[in-house]
Amino acid sequence: MSYQLLSSSVLGNQQSVYDAQQQITSGKRVDRPEDDPVDFERLAVLRDSLSAVQRYSRNIAQAQSELSTVDSTMQQVGQLFQRASEIAVQASDGTKSVAERRAMGEEVDALFSELLSMANTKHDGHTIFSGLRGSATSYEGTDADGDGRLDTITYQGGSGVRSVAVSGEGEVAVGLPGTDTSSPQALFQTDTLDLFATVKQFRDRLLNGDTIVDTDTIGQLQTCHEHVMGVLAMVGGRSEALRINSAAVSKRETDLVTSKDDLESLDVAQAMMTLTNKQQAYQAALSATAGLTKDTLINWLR
Repeated sequence: MSYQLLSSSVLGNQQSVYDAQQQITSGKRVDRPEDDPVDFERLAVLRDSLSAVQRYSRNIAQAQSELSTVDSTMQQVGQLFQRASEIAVQASDGTKSVAERRAMGEEVDALFSELLSMANTKHDGHTIFSGLRGSATSYEGTDADGDGRLDTITYQGGSGVRSVAVSGEGEVAVGLPGTDTSSPQALFQTDTLDLFATVKQFRDRLLNGDTIVDTDTIGQLQTCHEHVMGVLAMVGGRSEALRINSAAVSKRETDLVTSKDDLESLDVAQAMMTLTNKQQAYQAALSATAGLTKDTLINWLR
């Protein structure tokens, strides 16, 4: 019985030494439930919270990247309509010849093709102006009359806006529907505006050699430009919301990491002292066991 008790003591002290060594090696005070059941449970909650916060951080980073592409593309669309307005002002000059106006029409035709290309801009494998159908090409351009110029633009995206979770309580919209006749926030075609139709009509008039004597065309182009700038401002608001959420999520992540480290980190000096004590207890148990095994029947018979 004494031998069994001492053997049990040896094994127990050996395990204690091993556990102390493992703590020092890992640098963690709590790594398993048996280390500290209460703190282990608290750590599990902290890790779950940290995982969620890090997921929000990734969402925000991806959304910021996409909104940056949206912003850049819309800036280009705005510049395109600025150029179209400049051409319209030049074309309104009655001294321009038919050939000069047709040359302007060729430039506007190039702008029309650029506008279609911008409308099909992609980010990370999906088109940014397809609404909730990001896998689809936003617009398909065709030459319906066979004159070698695009004249029919068909929207192939969806309505609605994709949103990403940026906190436990909030989401931020990312991307835009290119066409939505029920919302003024669509970029290219709404219930009152059609950027493609406006540029196409302007192009066709110039290619026909018409003089732009009315103010309607110039006004329409300016209205389109103002619409693009308005939607751009809305996108800027989303970017600001992401910035604010990013700062909050970053602080929350820092706080959680600090709390987790404080809870599980090991006091190395204290751990070394504990290891020394356990090693001494282990050696004492070994010595006691070794002393007991000397008193065997063979030794007594001698």
